[in-house]
Amino acid sequence: PVEKVHAMLREIDKIENADPMLCGTHGTYVTAGSPAFMAKMANHYSPLTWVDDLYAVEDDIFKVSVYDATGDIKNHTYLPLAEKFEKDNTIHMSANIWVDIMDKTADKGLAIQSLQKMFGVSYDETMAFGDFYNDEPLLKNAKYAFVMENAPDDLKEKYEYHTSSNKDSGVTKAIRQWVVDKL
Repeated sequence: PVEKVHAMLREIDKIENADPMLCGTHGTYVTAGSPAFMAKMANHYSPLTWVDDLYAVEDDIFKVSVYDATGDIKNHTYLPLAEKFEKDNTIHMSANIWVDIMDKTADKGLAIQSLQKMFGVSYDETMAFGDFYNDEPLLKNAKYAFVMENAPDDLKEKYEYHTSSNKDSGVTKAIRQWVVDKL
């Protein structure tokens, strides 16, 4: 609901060096922010809609993302927003510079459970891959939960299976090793 999105934006406005992005059904919306944020947006996200005021966006927003390049995303952005919004939302650090806030029903774990049910696939038959904390709900629902080499060390310690980084085709390599080569 727009009221929830506006409440999130008001809290983000209080956090120095935190730049919000709204993800909606018709586009992704940003305003001019820090130079690092603007460079990241221009180089990695397309298409974008640059707006003067995020509060004026008229779209069904399904995710509020916050860019934080301070180097301390957990304490600087994640924890203050989690304190305010975790009760009614899913909040994850989705990279070392991003925090994502979504509805409780927008969860990778719920999504994989739905796919398992739809296709008649059990936990023991499921392989999943993750590289950051937002992938934990997904990983927890797969017997073969692979953590990428570029993941945080504490995440790698939690899961038995590991593969190369995203930049080194880790997903493809693991699928070949664990599935294709065994056929």
